[in-house]
Order: sequence, then C-alpha cells, then structure tokens
Amino acid sequence: MSSANKGDKSRKERFDEVCYCGKKPIRCTHCWTCVFGSLCLCFTALTIFSVVFSNILGFCRTDETCPDSECQRGVCSTICRLEPIPGCCKHASDCPSSPCQEQVCSDNTCMSFPLSNIPCDDGSECTIHDQCEVGVCRGEPTTRHCYECVKNVFIKAVDGTPCDDADTCTQDDSCQQGVCQGVARQCPNKACNVGVCQPDVGCIFEPTDEVSQPDLCTNGICEDGVYREVHKDCFDGNPCTLDACYPMTGLCVNPPAEAGGCNVTCTQDSDCHAIGSGAQYACWDGNCADVTAGEMIIRLSHAEIDFDGCAADHARLQMRFFMDSEVVNSLYHIPLTESITGIYPHLQAFDVMSEHRGMGIRTYFSMRTDCQDLSVDCYPFINREYEFVVKRYPCHALSGAHCAMEPDPTYVMLPLSVVNCPYDIARSIELLPTLAVQQRGWEINASIALENLSPWITDVSLCVPKDIPLAACIENEDIEHCPYRGCENTPMQYLDEKIRFVSDSNYTSAMTTYSSSYNVRMALGYANYDGDKCASDHNVDWFSFNVLALRGRYEGRTVVLDIGYTAPTCSGRRLNSVQRTIATIKI
Repeated sequence: MSSANKGDKSRKERFDEVCYCGKKPIRCTHCWTCVFGSLCLCFTALTIFSVVFSNILGFCRTDETCPDSECQRGVCSTICRLEPIPGCCKHASDCPSSPCQEQVCSDNTCMSFPLSNIPCDDGSECTIHDQCEVGVCRGEPTTRHCYECVKNVFIKAVDGTPCDDADTCTQDDSCQQGVCQGVARQCPNKACNVGVCQPDVGCIFEPTDEVSQPDLCTNGICEDGVYREVHKDCFDGNPCTLDACYPMTGLCVNPPAEAGGCNVTCTQDSDCHAIGSGAQYACWDGNCADVTAGEMIIRLSHAEIDFDGCAADHARLQMRFFMDSEVVNSLYHIPLTESITGIYPHLQAFDVMSEHRGMGIRTYFSMRTDCQDLSVDCYPFINREYEFVVKRYPCHALSGAHCAMEPDPTYVMLPLSVVNCPYDIARSIELLPTLAVQQRGWEINASIALENLSPWITDVSLCVPKDIPLAACIENEDIEHCPYRGCENTPMQYLDEKIRFVSDSNYTSAMTTYSSSYNVRMALGYANYDGDKCASDHNVDWFSFNVLALRGRYEGRTVVLDIGYTAPTCSGRRLNSVQRTIATIKI
C-alpha cells in the first residue's frame, strides 16, 4: 500500500490472500474483518465460527440475506434489522389521520377518501362554522370589532381606528384597546329648539321659549318653537353691489358685485310677477326676491343658451345662481340638489356647490329648462319668467351630512329675456347675388348682380344697432347661431333707428317718404315696363342714397344696409320669393 493511504484508523484491505489490518499483513484464504484494529479474522480459519455467530448475532453482508416481515423490510447494516415500509399498513390506524379524510388500509396500502359536511377545526380564530368541503376544512370569515386577523389570529386594532359602536347617541367612534368607544353626541340646537339625542332615533328637537342670542343684525322671538326674526335692511339701491349686515358690528356693508355678477332683472316691484307659487316678490338689489323669506336673496350669476343634450334645432336655457347664508349655531344652511325644484316652466337643478366665504357660506347652483324647439321660433326665451323654490337645510357639514331638520323654503322669480339666442334658422338660398357697395363721402352706391337672371330690388332698409352683444349678429358678422341678421326682422328694441327707403310690392317697389330726405335713386326708375318685371332682361340692379342726414346722430357708428331682392322666373308669370343680402356702412 502507498503512503497516501496511511491513517490512524484500522482498516481492512484485500490484496491477493493477504489481509492487512493496519500495517501488519496476515495471510488468509479470504479477509473477513478487523478486530480491535489489529487482529484479522480470516474466512478460511473461522468459517464455522462465522456461520455460527452470524446466525446468533445477525451478522450479514447484503440486504438479501436479511428476512422481511409484514410492512417491514430486512436491511443489512453489519447485522440484520427491520425498517418500516413507507405507505404500508396493517390497519387503518396505521395510516396518517386527517379530519376531513377517511383512511382505509387495503392490501397493506393506505387510501384516503375526502369527506364533506362534517364539522372540523381549520385552526383559525378568524373563521366560524368550520366544515369539511371535499376533504378540506374551511370556515366562514368573521370579524370582531376593533380586532384584525393576522395569520389566523385576532389581534387588537391600532388605537384610533374608526369603528361603529351601534349607538346612535355617540359619535366619532374609534377603537381603544380592542374596544369600540364613542363620545356622546352633541345634538345641535336651532332657533327656538333644543337638540336632544334619543336611543335608536338620534337627534330630535324639542321646542323651547329661549331665544338664541341674536347678532347685531337680527332681532328675534320664539313662538311655539318657531323663530321669528327681523333683519336689518342694508339695501343701498344699487343693483351692482352685494348688500349685507356685518353681524359683529351691526354695520351695513355693500361691496361691489363680482365681475359678471351684476345681472339686473328688475328695477321696481312691478317688474316681478309671481307665476304659480303665490309668493310675494319685491325688486331687491336688481333681483326679484321672495319677501316672505326674509333677506335670503338668490342672485343670478349668468345665463346662457345651451345646445348640449338637445336634439337638432333645439336648445335650453341654463342659469347659474348664488346665495349667501350665515353659519348659525355651527349649522350650515345649504340647499340639497333635490330640494331645488322648478315651478313653471319645468326647471332642473344641477351642479350644487357650497363653500366657505368670509364668515358665511356661499352656495352656487344651476338651473336649466327643458329643450325648446327653435325650428319655428328662433327666440323661445324672450320675455319669459322663471320661478322655482330653494329649500335650505341646516346641516352639520357643507357636504350635506346629517341634515335632519325641516328646511326653510325660498321662492325665486326671474323675469328674464335672453337677447342673444345663439341660433340661426338655416334657410336654403338658391340665388347667390354679388353685392357691391361703394362709399364716396356721404354718397352710398349699391348694386346687385345675378348671373343669367334679372334681379329686382324689392325693399331697402337702413338701421343702427344698439351697442349690445346682439349688434354683431345684426351686422352679419361671421358668428354662429344668430337670431337676427340685418334690419328687416330685427325688433326695434334692439335698434336705435330703422329707416325704410324702399317698400315692397309684388311687382314694383315704391319709394317711401324717406326717399327725398336721403336722395334715393333707383336703376331703371322702377316705372318702366308698367311694373312688369318679366319684361326686363337686365342682370344688374342698383340704387344710391346720401347719409348726410345721419351725421349729427351717428357719426362714427356702423349702420346696416339690408336689401331685399327677387329674380323673376317668368314661366307662368311667377316670381321667386324675396331673398336678402346685407352690408355695413361706417358713418
């Protein structure tokens, strides 16, 4: 043996017929084993000895020489020993147990069958009604007030975690050391009423004769639980200011209204006409106010015509309002969306929003009418009155939470005439004329040309629009949805002056009394052909006039020239309907 195989331990090696125990060689027929690290036992010499003692002591060389037993296997490890065979069984009790599995021993083999609808324990505190379901133990999740389930064990929730102690007379409930606790609810008082909390009901109000301390702007008394008050009148007669009494001092304040908020709908009480509520209205700060509602004034912020959500050729009126309320006894007096109701015509409330403003609350809300048909009348919102009611609730928060009291209704009446109806009825114009206007000093020359047709001017008007937004439409600017263009159909309430130079007849046009004042001259004299327009074959018609007479009143202003014309279709001696064209002139 080489020196590399040296060691402290005795070892057995076979080398031909020599048995080595350590370094000492012993010749044997077959080396069997080492005894005490130096003595070798040889097979030749000790054959009888090994056979006898192997049977007694269980000495063995291989697993095959070791006998098996039921559910046990013989294993050689110098001597024979028995090891259990995995999965082998004699009885069902030998099989691993499971609460939701039935164990059966068949042919020394464990077999499991899943069980259902049998009570069990899933080992979790966070479940109840544990039951076997197809071999698996499952329970129904459950909760405990102020406890959290962590790894199948309930632990106390963090102090301060919100909870509900199911007591209507507590509030701000939170967990404290695993217990849900709340503080006693402080029911708010309202004028002439004391808030009291009753179990299973919550806050109710009991009448009292004690008057809550009025501010310096209010005097009040209690009558059978109803608060009557008289507010200081701070109206300054200016519709473009906000009028209010400062409660801390009792002084009136009249700051300017916000930009765009000066909407005057009335100047005197007679401008306000109740429609269906029976409320009494007075002109208050440019708005028709319900005088039965104290000083609660609801003001119009702006109004517009809206096409969204309406069918073609339809539109609806949208109005934005605001109202100011004080915070009384920690109560916010605000309306809810469903408490703003149209009386006539039908109005719908939306976009209700309340916010802190100084020492009080300002609430914004919008109203809109039903969609109106504009195909027949392009001006359905002119000279209309709109009436609705707003119910204000005393609430604990601006969000409208805990509004359990009777509201105070305020009626609103708005005589509103919308003058910028953004709609222009589309009319098919088959004849497209060429209009030319020349201005030489105070002399105006205008001509109309129609290709292959003979135009005839039927009427001529000159008008001066008022300085209002509608003027752009009357002047025929490129603006979509205009109710009126030109002079012909525009009501006088939107014009400073209207002059008709030529009046229409079916076959001839006649000069008006203004003709001489403005030196109006017409092509062809309009006396030829005995009024028979079908006898003419000219394709240009013209007229001229002088605007010197307008200098003193309208110098620098833009005026509108509105020309009506027709082109005869003379088969059957019929004329086309009158068409119009518009031009502007700078005086």
